[in-house]
Amino acid sequence: PNRIIEIANKTPKISQLYKQASGTMVYGLFMLQKKSVHKKNTIYEIQDNTGSMDVVGSGKWHNIKCEKGDKLRLFCLQLRTVDRKLKLVIKAKKNKEGPMNVN
Repeated sequence: PNRIIEIANKTPKISQLYKQASGTMVYGLFMLQKKSVHKKNTIYEIQDNTGSMDVVGSGKWHNIKCEKGDKLRLFCLQLRTVDRKLKLVIKAKKNKEGPMNVN
């Protein structure tokens, strides 16, 4: 059982992420290589020894205080194809109308 927990908590290699299907949920600790701040989102480029990948952050994940070389603990991110390129996307929805009634 301890080995199963250890494997489940292990950060996936970026090369393995490129082999996963769009929609896969991703968790892990990654090294920040580059940060590009835009008006509506921020692109964080993460890197390991197998490759690099973009992380798209918006909402409260827009322009997080971090620098190249920092380690980012990413959780509940989803692999998505954006502009024909696989990226990690943080899905944050704001509900302006309040909670929905289900009747």
